[in-house]
Amino acid sequence: MRNFRNSILLISALALAHSAICQSNDWHIFRGDAALTGTSKIRIPYPLALKWTFKADDDIVAAPVVGENTIFVSSIGGIVYALDINGKEKWKFTTDNS
Repeated sequence: MRNFRNSILLISALALAHSAICQSNDWHIFRGDAALTGTSKIRIPYPLALKWTFKADDDIVAAPVVGENTIFVSSIGGIVYALDINGKEKWKFTTDNS
């Protein structure tokens, strides 16, 4: 359950930063770029505040990716979710594997 809550906070923080500031700055891979720098040129507003939460079917342990105003995340239950920048589910796809 701890990983799940941490994942929700990570997704929410990422969505906040993405929606508030970087509409054109996508985060397509883990740590943001091919060099895995984990950095961005955008400014994040402080203080950070939780904007929304999302309840997945199971824990989320992998990093989300963001592109074209959509957050993509998968659960260990084998479901891939596409969320809008407000945390609303656009679609989900059930895979055969976690």
